[in-house]
Amino acid sequence: MFNHLKFLILTPNSHEATNLNVNEKHICIYKGVIDILKYPINQEIKLVYDYTCNKRIGGQGDMLSGVLATFVSNCTKSTDEFVKVSVIGCKLMRYVSHLTFVQKGYTMITTDIFKHLNKSTIKFFNK
Repeated sequence: MFNHLKFLILTPNSHEATNLNVNEKHICIYKGVIDILKYPINQEIKLVYDYTCNKRIGGQGDMLSGVLATFVSNCTKSTDEFVKVSVIGCKLMRYVSHLTFVQKGYTMITTDIFKHLNKSTIKFFNK
């Protein structure tokens, strides 16, 4: 369906990923304990984090998609840029989720992450 697009970043959940056929020129982020970013010509990056969130909640993938859309809007259409912003987006969302989890614990919900996004993003880019 999306084969005609030159640049595409997919962020499937674990169920969607099982039946997904990704075009080799597209980027796919497989989210999990570690995030795996697969990109053109079967290359991959495994993102292992010093910080993580012990709770996965609905909406985190949607927030990641929004962050990626924001970052991608500044790309000049090179695959390297799309890969870099994908890595940064994953790391940022993991960082924001971690800081939110530290404060809220297992009561954390998606809106809590959203409330932390601005302050945590500033911290993330200044560390």
